[in-house]
Amino acid sequence: MTLASGDQYAHLRANAAAQKQTTVDRLSQAITQLEAEGRPVNTFTIKEVSGMDDMAYYRNREAFQLFQEHSTHLRKERAQEQAKRQVASRVSKRKPGKGRAAGRAVAP
Repeated sequence: MTLASGDQYAHLRANAAAQKQTTVDRLSQAITQLEAEGRPVNTFTIKEVSGMDDMAYYRNREAFQLFQEHSTHLRKERAQEQAKRQVASRVSKRKPGKGRAAGRAVAP
């Protein structure tokens, strides 16, 4: 049983794309509301505001990226990692490495 259109699954792909976009829109609205209220953005507060289970946007790449960008917890982790990197780069600039100090002391 073949259809004349050639792609018998086009309607399924269109429906899946619409579902994904709906998820992104609902998540975006929930994040906007939480940030406007000054509340933390996490899986619990998103479920409280929108009723969406976390697996709904974990499976959707675009929605998950949106969540990661706005997650309060992940923002704190990123800030801590960046602070560690800055401290490490300052320390490495102040202290010459063992190989560098020994290399400079030896005359050719």
